Amino acid sequence: MITDEMIQDALHRVADRAPDAARVQAALARPRRPRQRGVVAVTAAAVAVGLAAVTGLVASVASVADRLTGGDGVSGQLTELLAGLTATECAELKVATGAQASVSDTSLELRTVAETTVTVTVGAGTGITRVVGGDLDDITGGREVLVEGEEPVRGGEVVAEQVGVLSQRISVPAVAASPELLSGTVTGVSGDRFAVRSAAGAEVLVVTSPDTVVTRQDSSRLDKLVEAAFTVAVGRPRPDATLAATTVAQGTLTGEAGQPPSTLFSGLGCDADAIALTALRYGVG
Repeated sequence: MITDEMIQDALHRVADRAPDAARVQAALARPRRPRQRGVVAVTAAAVAVGLAAVTGLVASVASVADRLTGGDGVSGQLTELLAGLTATECAELKVATGAQASVSDTSLELRTVAETTVTVTVGAGTGITRVVGGDLDDITGGREVLVEGEEPVRGGEVVAEQVGVLSQRISVPAVAASPELLSGTVTGVSGDRFAVRSAAGAEVLVVTSPDTVVTRQDSSRLDKLVEAAFTVAVGRPRPDATLAATTVAQGTLTGEAGQPPSTLFSGLGCDADAIALTALRYGVG
């Protein structure tokens, strides 16, 4: 019988053989593409990330799976699961990202950019969120937001192109910083402007316009998720070759995924919500 301990040992062995993350990311550096409104599709760069990772790891995964299962026929399923997951700093938590292929009462299937299928199981404690269209009325004091816009001008103001209002499940928006992205807590709202206290403690004034796009991350259920939409699942691999999800999140929070940092989930530890949020931000795992 395959145990959780055997799964964790397999994952550690695969991680030890993985190529250096910085080299992988450096090879994928690309110029930014023009911003697009609406939902961001999984980018060609994201496909390259997934395929490069699988190419380098699949042989090791298969070998480990064969040793775990003793060649009893389960190794194929286990190999596909491990190949479709991305590691985090937390030894227990792995990430699956891709298009939702199907859903049942207690699970969903994701088709990853590496062309593998990951079965994700959910339970009573799984947090499920979905990004929907919002408006300026959703931006209220105390809410956590992601703001994408022009670089700060006129004494620290940011002209917002897109604002993502985060789920109230998330207490601190832990995403990688970039010149175009501000994350923090709304401390005040006045007309078409609102103030944000960043994670670093700085107060920034955000200016909106009729062209500012607002999205909102709502709590949801499996039967409310949308087929083929970009979906992130963070959880623990199980002996039955499924991923037991702590968090499932669907949609994208800003209009431009951008180039992910070399260590995508660095500093997030075992915070499943922060890991999922970061994957939503960049559209990749």
